[in-house]
Amino acid sequence: SLRNDPASIAPERALVFEVAGSITSFFETVRRIAGLEFLADEETDFEPDADFAEEDDRKGRVGEARMDKVVGGRLYLAMPDVAALKQLLSLWDHWRQGEPLDRGFAPWSTVFDNLKALRPWGPQDRIPEETIVYWRAKLEAAPHDPVRTEVELWFHESAEARLNAYSRFRAIVGTSEGLILDHAVIEEIGYEGALIDLPAGMVQQLIDRHALRLAICDDVMFLRPQSTAQFPTETEPVEPGGEPGPVLAAVLPPVAALFDGVPVAAHRLLRGRLMIDDPDDLEAMSVVGERTHGTQMASLILHGDRNRSGPALSRRLYVRPVLYAPGNGRREQPRGDRLLIDVIYRAVRRMKEGDTEGPATAPDVFLVNLSLGDENRPFSGPMSPWAKLLDMLSERYGILFLV
Repeated sequence: SLRNDPASIAPERALVFEVAGSITSFFETVRRIAGLEFLADEETDFEPDADFAEEDDRKGRVGEARMDKVVGGRLYLAMPDVAALKQLLSLWDHWRQGEPLDRGFAPWSTVFDNLKALRPWGPQDRIPEETIVYWRAKLEAAPHDPVRTEVELWFHESAEARLNAYSRFRAIVGTSEGLILDHAVIEEIGYEGALIDLPAGMVQQLIDRHALRLAICDDVMFLRPQSTAQFPTETEPVEPGGEPGPVLAAVLPPVAALFDGVPVAAHRLLRGRLMIDDPDDLEAMSVVGERTHGTQMASLILHGDRNRSGPALSRRLYVRPVLYAPGNGRREQPRGDRLLIDVIYRAVRRMKEGDTEGPATAPDVFLVNLSLGDENRPFSGPMSPWAKLLDMLSERYGILFLV
């Protein structure tokens, strides 16, 4: 049987099911095989061929195969033990060669009828197409500069196994003339990642799918574009407008938080209404005149639509900067040498539990505004680690994230 915990997938026991044809039919077939469970899926497309094609429903062509339309498919990641993996691959090889399957394995023939391929996890899975697109864009902009890349490692429940795996990975990055900038483990969501710089020449070889050590490293699950925060660029400025209302008479603990850019705390609409917690000292890195998004979002939360002239909130707003304004017309951005998922994770834990620097900074907060998205990882299939993180933090701390 296959285990149903995606966080426990081990690289030597990961199988890829490339499914084509009717997804519904495939699921119905799988349900008839006792003990088989699928752990994760990723949408993808296949070019039509003689075996798999969409059925035509156009007038005069009903029932024919549409060879001009891609076929929707998915990759399914499963984890049997090593012996079961080898047995299943053996069954697949026999079936592809037209040989009859042994007694008791006949139901697998129906499953195989719906597969384009069945194979162990390999280099082609570690480098998604979105990464190739990202790498090409970076090389086109700066052909000789290192390319910053995010790595998702296979997560091991054993701390010792994680340490050994990371040591192997670190050695491979070193021999590849790469540089590790950041490393994080978030056990609650089964995540281990690293942020690395790769030489331009090596990135080109990875794009060309050469079998480099990093591409075939069993400890690597994915090579991803670096996560970086993006927000709408066409926003209304914070205009002076009318009076912001009386200064807060009592200092009530904040129940709402803003994770965003560094706001202009001295702005007359915000003065005395913010509780800024900036352990990374992003304020010192930010040009005051270009602190736009954090200032706008803080005003919107505290005062609402300024055209309506409604009352301001009676509590201060907790602000944790996660972006800074570098100036010279460049947009607000996160620090480039940190894993953004770990920044958010540590920010929430510091707010609710405290950290090595002290107790919880805003334990009463239960609303967190996160008006940011990962521009290099739009939703296109499975949940990202960042999404899993928000889901876990929401459940653990009773937080409503407004994304």
